[in-house]
Amino acid sequence: MGPPNRAISVIVADDEPHIVEYLRMVLHLEGFDVAGTAGDADGIVELADRMHPDVALIDLRMPGGGLEAARLIGSVSPDTSIVVFSADVDAPEVLPLLRAGIDGYVAKGAPPERLADAIRSAMTGGTYFAPAVSRLALDELTARLHAEEQDLLRHRRVVDRLRDVISNGRFQSAYQPIVDLRTGAVEGVEALARFTATPLRPPEDWFNEAEQAGQRIALELATAACALRGLTQLRPELYVTVNISPAAALSGRLGEILLGMDLDRVVLELTEHAPVTDYPALTAALAPWRQAGEMFTVT
Repeated sequence: MGPPNRAISVIVADDEPHIVEYLRMVLHLEGFDVAGTAGDADGIVELADRMHPDVALIDLRMPGGGLEAARLIGSVSPDTSIVVFSADVDAPEVLPLLRAGIDGYVAKGAPPERLADAIRSAMTGGTYFAPAVSRLALDELTARLHAEEQDLLRHRRVVDRLRDVISNGRFQSAYQPIVDLRTGAVEGVEALARFTATPLRPPEDWFNEAEQAGQRIALELATAACALRGLTQLRPELYVTVNISPAAALSGRLGEILLGMDLDRVVLELTEHAPVTDYPALTAALAPWRQAGEMFTVT
């Protein structure tokens, strides 16, 4: 907003010289300072970059395009408010301008006071749109809110489904033998999660969905706990390998699955698809469990 002791500075862009002169006259009569004029997008952006005016008044359909000019002015002179004017109001052209955050939109042929109102409104942090543009903005906002509501509902359904899977144990563990190739003897097993919940799909799809819904650690710990409970059904000389992510290891919740387990028979395998961003923290988080089991290892 310009200081109150000087006129609001405005730059104008239109490719029709008679319109530029008309706007210059109207703005002068309304008490504005027309700091410069241009006939295309490049010209008005150059003026904005050099003068940093209070307001840029730009024609939507001038050479180079009003939308491109608005975007570039926002980059070179962020404090310059942008008011657009055009003879037509077409949704495919106007909606991108609204999304770009213009401060006003006036229809060509509107009374001069509406143009002045749009400029003054922009300078006070408000917006001033032609009625047709206001309707487009309202329709756009309504559609956006509806889409957000639908996204929120879908997210809630996913979270509810995952919480049901976790709390009701809608999965089981399959144990894949780990064989010593030298002797042919089975030395341990790798625990693999298998889901019984619907929709029926590969385990990784469940874990990916849980990641997106913020439930991955809870799901990992639940399936790992299920896998470790199977130790009581395995021969005592066998160990079990359980997969968890670094995030789960760093969550402070390993005790939920490891307390009370025979850690001499547990191998914790960190999943390959998730990077480790803090090795010292990971080492510290796993240290107490390494000390608790002579054969507790992490791979």
